[in-house]
Amino acid sequence: MDESELVIVCHCEKHPQLYIIKDDTLEKQLDNTKVSFVDPDVCQEKSWDKIASRSKQYVWAFNCPIGPVIVNPEFKRDMMWTETFLEIIRESKRILKPGGQFISGIGNSIDIDTVHLDKFINVPELSGFEYKLVKANDFTFNLGKKKEGGPSDYKRNLIVFTKVAEGGKRKRLTRRRKTRRRK
Repeated sequence: MDESELVIVCHCEKHPQLYIIKDDTLEKQLDNTKVSFVDPDVCQEKSWDKIASRSKQYVWAFNCPIGPVIVNPEFKRDMMWTETFLEIIRESKRILKPGGQFISGIGNSIDIDTVHLDKFINVPELSGFEYKLVKANDFTFNLGKKKEGGPSDYKRNLIVFTKVAEGGKRKRLTRRRKTRRRK
């Protein structure tokens, strides 16, 4: 994973150092000089507008107050964390390349088989995304903090929103279409 393709939301350099975790082991320390951070609450200079459109492959929500939106079957638009979630989704849609992914942990005590994603179907901000629940070890990488003896504070269950590539207006000209055109 190219760290310059990563944006970490709700976290900045003032927080503890993050590490890449794979198969429940610390793989390497993130290079803070390559990673982009967005945390307007703690680091006011780290905001979405500093990141170019369609420039990143991953947006990772680390410690964002959005878990209740994902796991709560009552999706209420007036909750503070719902607005935070929707803002992250809107900005992720802007900065992610086609095929890029917004990732959020949903908690270690939650059985991902009990989380129902159908509540997202009619959320306009999510149009243009496909989403699924995955175990962290089945994903490309995970992020967490270091404690003595190994990783700590990382999520074992993730929800991954993948930005769908926008289709072109014109269909590809295949041999079959060329033949039809000539007739």
